[in-house]
Amino acid sequence: MLDLYIHAATEAAAKAALPALLDAEGNWCLGSHRWCFDPVGAVVDTPASFDAAGNLLAAATFLPGWQGNLRLLDESLLPTLEASGLLIAAPATPARFWA
Repeated sequence: MLDLYIHAATEAAAKAALPALLDAEGNWCLGSHRWCFDPVGAVVDTPASFDAAGNLLAAATFLPGWQGNLRLLDESLLPTLEASGLLIAAPATPARFWA
């Protein structure tokens, strides 16, 4: 089992580079018998802040780009993923992770 992290400028760029993870309609396929995919999307960098009445004081900020998490149950997709150029090192504090 191998956990991988994906970063692209946009979701459209990720889809263009990773067609093996798409269904026939171009939507993310979340898994197969060989892998599981979590299309995270935008990741909050700084959460929004609110006053005691619930009024927004500062809007949330986001890390640049689009993120995804992929768990490979075998390495059959690994060459395709490596060729995509979208794999990144594991974040020190991932926003989401596999249980």
